Order: sequence, then structure tokens, then C-alpha cells
Amino acid sequence: QCEHEEHQCGWGLVTCKDLQTQRPGQLCGQRAALDDEFPFREHFLFESCFKQCEQSQALRTMCAVTTNHLDEQYGSLEKLFQKTCISDEKGRPEAKLPDLVVVMTQELNHANGMPFTTGHNDFPTYVANDSLP
Repeated sequence: QCEHEEHQCGWGLVTCKDLQTQRPGQLCGQRAALDDEFPFREHFLFESCFKQCEQSQALRTMCAVTTNHLDEQYGSLEKLFQKTCISDEKGRPEAKLPDLVVVMTQELNHANGMPFTTGHNDFPTYVANDSLP
């Protein structure tokens, strides 16, 4: 079953429910493995659980930033965001936030990997542990 909050669009939440009792089910994964007609959770999500947004809910602004050696250039993701996505062309702060922020970077921890530094790992400061497989 696919659930959306009221007035929510985009990807919903897939839940496994018993059709007769409407109580949470526990065996959907096993059934999908045994029954070719029963979809896996991921297949159901991508095939049946997307609700198109209305025009009023659409993204209007996006900030896309790419950087190399983020730690050397900006010191932190927060400073990068402040100096690019929420400032005007002269670097002055703006109050308006973008709807979506995309950050593309490499060598997040470049400065800490150099021989003259302590060598500690700042990667978890920038990227949550559960965001990468």
C-alpha cells in the first residue's frame, strides 16, 4: 500500500498491510520472493507510489554548487551554502532560500589528509553515515 500525507506530493511511503485486517503485515518481502505476481517493495514504490505535484507545489528555485577541496576553500558546508546559495552576486546575504540545494564535491577531507595536519576525518561532519551505501 502507498501512503501520502494530506496535500503531499512526490514519493509516498510504502507499507505492508494485510488486506483483510488492514493491520501491518510482516511477510511482504517473503511473499514477493515466492510469488511472481506480488511486487517487491522497491518495484511497487517506483511503479505505483508517485503522486504528481500541483503547479503551486512545484520547485521554483535551485542552487547547484560544485567544489573541489571544500574544506580548504570554504571550511564547511554551511559556509559554502552561505557564500553561494543564500547570497547575491556581490556576496551579500539574501533572506530567500532556494527550494533545492545540490552540492557536488570531491576530496571533502583534503586538508586533513596532508602530512602536516593531524589526519583526523571530517567526512562525517559533511556527510551523514547513512547517506552512502
